Amino acid sequence: MHLVMEKLEQINSEGNSVEKIKPIGIIAGAPGVGKSTMTRGLSSDITVADMEPTPYTRSQDWPDNYIEDIVSKTAKNDLVLITTNPEVIRELRKRGLNVTVVCPDESLKEEYRQRYISRGNKPEIVEKIIAHAHKPNDQILADFEGCDVLFLQSGQYLSDVIDFE
Repeated sequence: MHLVMEKLEQINSEGNSVEKIKPIGIIAGAPGVGKSTMTRGLSSDITVADMEPTPYTRSQDWPDNYIEDIVSKTAKNDLVLITTNPEVIRELRKRGLNVTVVCPDESLKEEYRQRYISRGNKPEIVEKIIAHAHKPNDQILADFEGCDVLFLQSGQYLSDVIDFE
């Protein structure tokens, strides 16, 4: 927990700065950060698997089926985009895989509510996403201990923090 508090203090002292990350490996993005949108604008030099979890959750094998497919896709793709499910990410970490987590800052709940509405999510789905995906920054750091965690600021999307150079 001490490490989590240190990291949170670092984030607070840095203000709105968000470091850039390379488009390689596994990036877990919260709903609405722009995972799918970003993939449409990527160079064909980068192979990407955008792994929407919904089809996997319909199986009795959830989350094992999703985890196995993520592991398989990491061998075949430069970048694998996944959900920010803590159970999934903990298992990937246990298997020795690095995961970078990208979430909205805790202050952006209303901005993200509007993003969900704008992309056509039904009101009950919007509230479900808000309830499950929007947590205080310190809880996110604790949930994803051992991962690099980036908090997007107002108006930012995943593509804003990817270093394409």
